[in-house]
Amino acid sequence: MSTSVNNQNELLPPPVLWAQRKHLLYLMIALEDCKSPTIKLENDKLYFRGKGGVENKEHEVTLKFLEEIKPEESKYAVRGRGIEFILIKVKEGRYWSRLLKDEKKVSVT
Repeated sequence: MSTSVNNQNELLPPPVLWAQRKHLLYLMIALEDCKSPTIKLENDKLYFRGKGGVENKEHEVTLKFLEEIKPEESKYAVRGRGIEFILIKVKEGRYWSRLLKDEKKVSVT
């Protein structure tokens, strides 16, 4: 299998912005004009796949959170400028040192 075929199948991760309070996370997938994205929210991760942005390309990302959230109490809204999430933390009253479990640098700001 050639590497050029693999590179064509790899989807770009969308830009992700986040902020937090002691009991919740605000997260935004900044992909404009994304219609009907696939979103799976679990207690330890978020899966996103959707088409949008300036070039209307497919994007995909799985974010494995540093700690657990409550997916049944969390919510999101698909808007013109991106997908906005309010994620409720399981352990309330403390700030996370980072968003993701993995310490390596990724395109999450």
